[in-house]
Amino acid sequence: VEGKYFKKVSARGNVIGMRVLFSFLTGYGGRVPPPFRRSFMGGENDIRGFEIFSIVPMAWIPDTATVPILNGDGSLRQQILIVEGIEQLVPVTQTVPIFRLNFPGGDTRLVYNLEYRIPLFGPVTLAPFFDIGFNKILLKNQVRLNEGRMAELNAQFPQAGFESRIRIIPETQKWRASTGVELQVMMPVVNAPFRFY
Repeated sequence: VEGKYFKKVSARGNVIGMRVLFSFLTGYGGRVPPPFRRSFMGGENDIRGFEIFSIVPMAWIPDTATVPILNGDGSLRQQILIVEGIEQLVPVTQTVPIFRLNFPGGDTRLVYNLEYRIPLFGPVTLAPFFDIGFNKILLKNQVRLNEGRMAELNAQFPQAGFESRIRIIPETQKWRASTGVELQVMMPVVNAPFRFY
């Protein structure tokens, strides 16, 4: 759901512009939405001043990593392998269970934009702005680790006791806001603004 409101506030053509956007995504019939349909915010289309797709819930998911084994003095442990009759020293490694940082995308987002557009000359406009919003995962049961991968991890590391639910980092779901100034130049051929902010 999206709503926009613009009001001319001076004879010179200054305009107050507001926009509210709310979206909620869910699957139905036991299905979940695909990852590429989830919300990734940041950038000029929602909250300016943040990198594109940088406002997104983050989570820890179970995984594995291959790490080197070290000797007691901190040096890399090596072993001798014979390949086609030639001895080679290769590092000794071990696969261990870990939690990996992941960006699953949100299912609920809210964005509010407020700007005051001041026409400078011709197609050039100056627009101080205030943007605020959040991107959250409310339906935690729809963001889970694949059951096959889960079984594989628990078979490989039974002592780890991994669960299929992911661990969402709460701080990444908080409100984000930015203020700034945007310079808009309306391009005549494409009828779209070229923006610096």
